[in-house]
Amino acid sequence: MPTGIGKTETMLALLVDQRLDRLLIVVPTTALREQTAAKFETLGVLVKSGVIGSAALYPVVGTLEHRPRTPEEVEEYFRSCNVVVTTMGVVSRCGEDVQRKMAEMCGHLFIDEAHHIQAPTWEIFRRFFADKIVLQFTATPFRGDGRHVDGEII
Repeated sequence: MPTGIGKTETMLALLVDQRLDRLLIVVPTTALREQTAAKFETLGVLVKSGVIGSAALYPVVGTLEHRPRTPEEVEEYFRSCNVVVTTMGVVSRCGEDVQRKMAEMCGHLFIDEAHHIQAPTWEIFRRFFADKIVLQFTATPFRGDGRHVDGEII
């Protein structure tokens, strides 16, 4: 999707329409993590435009800024949220057991700016979501390493 077209609003619409129980969103930068979390906290333009009524329940949004060190820390934090927004930098510094627990706790994974995801780090984490729904959002079909973003284009 082109820049500025509403990728984050599309994510919000999917959250609401599909009534996702717990969603993990991975973004490439701290600034984008904060921006994305803020949009999810307010449900973005969905409320402002009347798509969602004013009585709608808002998701509990967690901003994962530091790597959890144990699966128990993941479980405690993720259980308190409907949406967790973090960066690949945080995820990539987590141990395999912690990454596995993140995937176990979330039914869906959304990757924003997926073209920034480098193959080795992304492949290691994504395999934990093999039986889950993973959506990658990007304005360009090429990753940071010049290779195509994999998956089906919709």
